[in-house]
Amino acid sequence: MISASIIVDNRRQTKKGFPLKIRIFDQINSHRYLPLNIYQIEKSKAVIRNSFVIQREFELLKELEYCNKNFLNLEQSIEIIKNGIPELNDIDSKIMLLEMELNRLKIQQSQSTFKDFFLQFLKDRESEGKSIFQHKVRINKFYKFLEYLNIDKDSFLINSIDYEILYNYKVYCYNNGVSDFSFKSYLQGLKEVYNEAQKRKSLNIKTDNPFKDIVINLKLRREVNRDIGADNLIHYFNLEILGPYKHKEYVHVMTRELIKFQFLIGGHDFIEVANLKWKDINNNRISFYRFKNKSKGGGVKIDNILHPIALEIINNYGTKDSDRVFSFLPGPEDNIKGYNSYIKMINQRMITVRKQNNLSFDIRTKYIRYTFRTIGGNLMINQMMLEKIMGHSNNSISMGYQGATPYEIQDAEHLKVIDAVFG
Repeated sequence: MISASIIVDNRRQTKKGFPLKIRIFDQINSHRYLPLNIYQIEKSKAVIRNSFVIQREFELLKELEYCNKNFLNLEQSIEIIKNGIPELNDIDSKIMLLEMELNRLKIQQSQSTFKDFFLQFLKDRESEGKSIFQHKVRINKFYKFLEYLNIDKDSFLINSIDYEILYNYKVYCYNNGVSDFSFKSYLQGLKEVYNEAQKRKSLNIKTDNPFKDIVINLKLRREVNRDIGADNLIHYFNLEILGPYKHKEYVHVMTRELIKFQFLIGGHDFIEVANLKWKDINNNRISFYRFKNKSKGGGVKIDNILHPIALEIINNYGTKDSDRVFSFLPGPEDNIKGYNSYIKMINQRMITVRKQNNLSFDIRTKYIRYTFRTIGGNLMINQMMLEKIMGHSNNSISMGYQGATPYEIQDAEHLKVIDAVFG
C-alpha cells in the first residue's frame, strides 16, 4: 500500500525558508521525497496549511486512491504523484493502465504458497548463519490456527493473508490464553515472512500492509524485581525443608544445587549448566562460550575459576559417562523444546518452595544472573571485570586498549561475589 503526505524539511534552511516536500513510501522500501518548490519561513514540524497546500493535499488523496486501486508499486506511484493521473486518450497512459491491470491480474493469479516460501525463508536464514528456532515456533502457531479453520496449510497462499484472517488469528490466540506480548511476537514473526515475500518480485505478492490495522493493547507489565538480593539467596540456599513431600525432597535439593552452581560459575544462565561439557573443565577452571551467542560466532569466551563448592556439585551430580557434565538435563543443542519444558518445571518447583516456606520473594533460574550482577556492583567490583566474568562483551574504546587480565585479579574479584553468599 502506498502512503504519502506533505511535510516540511526543517533540517535544511534556504534563503527562501524551509522547503515543503511530498514524502512517499510503501511497506517495503525507504521513504522517497518529491520537492514542491515552495517554502515556509517558520521552522516547524507542522506544515502551515495555506491555500496551495490544501489544494495539493486534495489532489494527493486522489492520486493515492488511484495508485492503490491499481496496485502500483513505489516507482509507478512516484510518477503518478509527480505528473498527475494520466488522461485516457494518451497512448502512453493507456499502456501504463494496461500494465497496471496486468500487474493486478498477476497478483490475483499468484499461486505462491506460504509454506513453500517459509521453507525457503528458513533456508536463506540458515545459509546466512542466522537462528531459525524462534521463526519456526511463531509460524507453527499460525499453522495451528489454519488447522483450526480447516484450511490446508500446504496450499494456503501468501496473498490470502488479509485483515480478516489476521483479526481471526488474533481472536483465536486470545481465546487460547495467549498474552498480548506473546501475540505481538507471533504477529511480528508472520509479518517478517510476509514482508520478505513482498520483496521477491517473482512471487507477485500484493503491495498492501494487512498488518497495520491489527491493534494490540499492550498492558503495562508489572515491574518484577529480578534481583532477589544476597540475603534472600542465602536464605534459600539454607532452607532445611524445600517441598511438601519427603519422597520428592531429593529433586528439590538437586534443583537447588544446580542453581547454586549457576551462581558459583559467574551468575550464568541455566542453559549454560545444561550445555556444559567435560571438555570445558580443566585445572579447576571452566571455559565456554555463552549458548545465546552461538549464532553470533560465540561472543566473549568465559574462563572462570571453579570454587570448591562448584567442584563438589560436579562430583555429586556429574555424569562421567556422557559428554555433558549434567546429561540428565535436556540438552539445548539437540532438544531445545525439552530444555524449555524442563526450565518451566524447575521454576514451578521453586514456586512450590516459596509457598511451602512462606518466602517473601520469588526465585527463578533467570534471577540468579541479575542477583550476581547486583551483588558485584554493591561490592564495587570493576565494571569491566564483572562483564568478563559474566560473559558480556564490552565494546568501549577504553576496553580496546585494555590488555589481558591476569587470572589472579579476575579470580579474586569473582571470589568476593561468591563470599558475599557462601563466605
